[in-house]
Amino acid sequence: LVHLRVLSLASNELTRLEGLERCVSLEELNVEDNRLSRLEGLSVLRALRRLEAGKNKLGSLDGLAPLESLSLVSVEDNQITTLAGIEKLVGLMELYAGNNAIAALREAHRLKELPKLIILDISGNPLCADREYRLYALYHLRRLKVLDGAAVDSHEQNVAKERFA
Repeated sequence: LVHLRVLSLASNELTRLEGLERCVSLEELNVEDNRLSRLEGLSVLRALRRLEAGKNKLGSLDGLAPLESLSLVSVEDNQITTLAGIEKLVGLMELYAGNNAIAALREAHRLKELPKLIILDISGNPLCADREYRLYALYHLRRLKVLDGAAVDSHEQNVAKERFA
């Protein structure tokens, strides 16, 4: 298991993640479509670059902070209410957190210090109902190239600057 690089545990009705301690070379982990309520037991996976944990019962992103090598996190279709815990993932380039329970616009601020984040999908969350949402997100996350599946153009970035500067 020490040399295992890719692991899929998708669709197994898992309620807990255990036994990953020796998977220190793991780069990709898929735990989609299970019954996980927490992301625990991942702290030893320092080489992890991709984490796919959609369609679970996650309420938060606790447990991700030590995983600084992550470049992609996919947590769609969960019950996540906050993006707290993702701020330390400075290598993160893609975040897919659509169809959760994120309601506050200020949650976008948690992503502001992620220097490599260029793709963000948080569509289907309550905060998207706010008519200011897209411009607000673009103003605070100026490096984004794609937001909720739609390309970001310079005109839209300028409108966001004028609105919130």
